[in-house]
Amino acid sequence: MTLGVLGFGVSSSAVSTMFSLGGRLAERNDIDRNRFNAYMRATTSTAWMLGPALTFLVADQTGARAVFAMCLGAAIVWICLWWFGLPRDISAAPKILANADGNGKISTTGLWMAAAFVFCLSSAHSLTFSALPLFYVQEVGLPGFAPGTAFSVKTFVEVIAIFATPFLIERIGIHKALLMTTVLAIIAIQVLASVQSFSQMLAGAALEGLYYGLYASLGISYVQSFAQDRPAQATAIYWNSLMVSGLLAGPAVGFIAHAYDFQAVIKLASYVALLSGVVLVVAMRFQKGDQYRPAPKIR
Repeated sequence: MTLGVLGFGVSSSAVSTMFSLGGRLAERNDIDRNRFNAYMRATTSTAWMLGPALTFLVADQTGARAVFAMCLGAAIVWICLWWFGLPRDISAAPKILANADGNGKISTTGLWMAAAFVFCLSSAHSLTFSALPLFYVQEVGLPGFAPGTAFSVKTFVEVIAIFATPFLIERIGIHKALLMTTVLAIIAIQVLASVQSFSQMLAGAALEGLYYGLYASLGISYVQSFAQDRPAQATAIYWNSLMVSGLLAGPAVGFIAHAYDFQAVIKLASYVALLSGVVLVVAMRFQKGDQYRPAPKIR
């Protein structure tokens, strides 16, 4: 079990690496990076939509050990795709960029402010996501299958929302799109906290999927925009912010629910989402001061 836990922890780092290499591969093939980020995020969310359902189906039909055998087979397929599909010369090496003075020094303040925004909104989502199943079943009194149904609705809408992000970036820009998404997150979490029926749960799940799909795709492009010279570092910071927020949410939900209830956790999450909006506005001010141009090519 110890080796398994360590192995899963190390292997999960491949997600950040794949996003970094995928972005460079998109640039090599003249594909807009924001659009390709959306494709990769949509693929990840689709796996989240299908994976849990398939896992329980296989475990119910053939036993829990079959789930691990299925995962091993999927890992072998992944290795084959990586070995035969990824160009050997692809890398996510830093780019050479220069600011207006041409000295090539890039401020990292905006990057870390963007990471703080991602951490706050991811924390709001993680708190909500962790508390909702028990809130639905224990406090609202919905049937046991309700949380799974809500999760399926959420991920389905999430995938559709992710594909809409390149259009939003082109039409209104990433800053306005993220502000809109943050406001939508606050509204969605408040709606989830007030759920009293199965139909309200489905509507709240759809809203949750809409805001999180937009945020998941816009967030990675936003963080990368602060480190155009270091896309791999920016991608790693984005994914680590997501992972850390999820890690901290579990114990926080337990403590708050023990002191109050699960509805209080969800209401608190809406205030954390509000805090992310404040951080976003501050981060946008840093980016306005960081204007870069590519360094001249040496012939």
